[in-house]
Amino acid sequence: MKAKFTPGPWNAMNTLNGFWIQGPSTDVTEVRSIATLATWDTIERQEANCRLLAAAPELLQTLEDLFTHCVMTHKYWGDGSNQKEADAAIVAARHTINKAKGGN
Repeated sequence: MKAKFTPGPWNAMNTLNGFWIQGPSTDVTEVRSIATLATWDTIERQEANCRLLAAAPELLQTLEDLFTHCVMTHKYWGDGSNQKEADAAIVAARHTINKAKGGN
């Protein structure tokens, strides 16, 4: 499944109107507003949430890379690779990647 989200990088922006997540539009000379954060929360929490959301594309890519590495390690090292823990990590990573890409 191909993800349909705005590609990264995303940036956390602190403006007079609150915290925003911005990313590139289809025209690389422009930016696109991806999200605004609720202003009812504390400034500290808004800022922390904004940073976390802005990192989402990179977090997804990192998880996909880690998943690929875990599968490869498990395939070639088999029983010597803590198979039970590797299986659990692979299942969790697959679930999170699918969730991020809009799957079940």
